Formats: sequence, C-alpha cells, structure tokens
Amino acid sequence: MRALLPMGAGPLLTGSTDTAIRLWNGARPEASYVVCGPPALPAEGAAAGGGPGAGAKAGAAMPVAYTYAGRQMAGVPVVEETTIAHNSEPQARRCSLGLAAI
Repeated sequence: MRALLPMGAGPLLTGSTDTAIRLWNGARPEASYVVCGPPALPAEGAAAGGGPGAGAKAGAAMPVAYTYAGRQMAGVPVVEETTIAHNSEPQARRCSLGLAAI
C-alpha cells in the first residue's frame, strides 16, 4: 500500500504498487471493491524475475476476480481481499487491511 485516504466515518481509499485503487469498507466488507486498476495479473515472463502467473504462457495476462470478507486477527477487525486468477491452475493471493479505531 502506497497511499491511504480516509473517507469520512467509514471507507478508506488506497493506492498500491499493483496500480490498483481500492475502496475498503470495514462496516460492510463485501461492499469493498477495486475502483480502478489492472484487470489482469501479468503472466510469468512479462516482468524481469517472473511473476504471479507461474505456469502460464509467457506474455499472456490472466483475468482476475476479487472477493472481500471480514474477520478478526488478534482482536482487530480486518477486511481481507482474495484475488483469484482465472487460468488453468487456480490460485489465490490474499491481502488484508486492518481497521482499528484510533
């Protein structure tokens, strides 16, 4: 995560190194979503050192879907994003955002 913008009493907008802008909703995690960003993960060989698309054809992008759920980690409410790549070998990447009252 590179940038964080609180939106009043609830949601947060974030910008990250994957070039996506996300809206995180702690009160309703299922209402969180990617505002804009890459519609696909780069395939292996698309960047130096490979990438998250191990096993995919070099240079081909993999379309993705995002899901969001709320849970607790060490007593802190967390919104968890799961990124599911649609290719021949299903894989998931997870990202969590902790929401603690300050």
